[in-house]
Amino acid sequence: LEIGEDIVAEVRRQGLLTKDVVLGNVLVDMYSKCGALAKAREVFDELPMPNVVSFSALIGGYVQHGYASFAIELFETMQESSVRPDKITYLCIIRACSYLGTIEKGRCIHENIMNSEFNSDIVVLNAIIDMYGKCSKIDDALRIFELMPERNIVSWTAMITAYGQHGQGCHALQLFEQMKASGLVPDRVSLIGV
Repeated sequence: LEIGEDIVAEVRRQGLLTKDVVLGNVLVDMYSKCGALAKAREVFDELPMPNVVSFSALIGGYVQHGYASFAIELFETMQESSVRPDKITYLCIIRACSYLGTIEKGRCIHENIMNSEFNSDIVVLNAIIDMYGKCSKIDDALRIFELMPERNIVSWTAMITAYGQHGQGCHALQLFEQMKASGLVPDRVSLIGV
């Protein structure tokens, strides 16, 4: 962080922050990863035209450091400013909804995703299953799981874990057997879920 501070001071001294959004994005990301979220927001606010990377870097930082509600607020600001979310943004904001258990917001995000180019992205769908599971919406998680065009070990594990976390151990074990029958080899995470 100390070295990063020196770099930010030099960038500001040269007046580059307001001229180069890519450089600004890197600085927002650096501060976010270091946990200096107030400074990340300060740099973000100095950017003349934040783009999807700017928003995603700060949203990701908020989520990573336990400020999921700030992430959701920033996501709403992003939507108001007509910046379209990308896959990274969606993954971060789904995680924020999971942490907060905000199912209403999670459903809105899910709806947005279904109307985007990420509607069949396996990583995004896995995150949605996980979110619904953590928000105690097992039926919604199962509906996504069953409609997936393809599933990987993460898909199966997310659904098994959702069942297990909500007292449906028999369903979790049945799904585990189905996963093995499909040819997937359980990994450490899926075994922990079981």
